[in-house]
Amino acid sequence: MNVGSETAKMLVFFTPGGAEEFWLEVGEEATEDNIGVWWTEEQFEAVEETLERHHVRLLPGDEEAFKK
Repeated sequence: MNVGSETAKMLVFFTPGGAEEFWLEVGEEATEDNIGVWWTEEQFEAVEETLERHHVRLLPGDEEAFKK
């Protein structure tokens, strides 16, 4: 989350490649309504199968690390 007042850019590498397909499948276009809004537990549960299919793992407590 960008906590500053300026536009932020982020560069992400996936090694080995393939995990980016998860974001292409479930990602949302950024809008004024959803910038800085955390996913709900229901949203995370809805993508469990997709996470597994793309070999992406979210570790317990990860969401707290990103809120700081």
